[in-house]
Amino acid sequence: MPQPTFDPGVLPADVPARITVVFDGQCGMCTRSARLLSRLDRRDAVEIVAAQAAGVRQRCGLSRSETDAAVWAVADGVRVGGARAVGLALAVARGGRWPVLPWRLPAMPWLLDRVYAFVADHRRWFPGDTPWCAARPGECD
Repeated sequence: MPQPTFDPGVLPADVPARITVVFDGQCGMCTRSARLLSRLDRRDAVEIVAAQAAGVRQRCGLSRSETDAAVWAVADGVRVGGARAVGLALAVARGGRWPVLPWRLPAMPWLLDRVYAFVADHRRWFPGDTPWCAARPGECD
């Protein structure tokens, strides 16, 4: 199974009240996942932005190679990528800790990182929407 090619960071002890999610705007599956997260965010606590939008990487302290490798969740003092970002984004959107609890179980962080890496490496196989950048060509770097 693929290994993560980036440091995903450490989940915070407490779930932040608000978070910014940075996704790959050139990926149809990623755009579809961002749209789904937006629909799940009934608390309006998650800002979802494409990495390719002007100034996003700089504002969030992310490099191009990091945003090419994974989705990221960023808040004050928090910066996690990959599966951890997905879990944290769901926790913030839904207002509960349950999406991040699997990281406390033995072997689950290892397994979730590998599942995320597999999906990320094969995302072109999965159904998606028109990529964010294709729908907004003037807004992408």
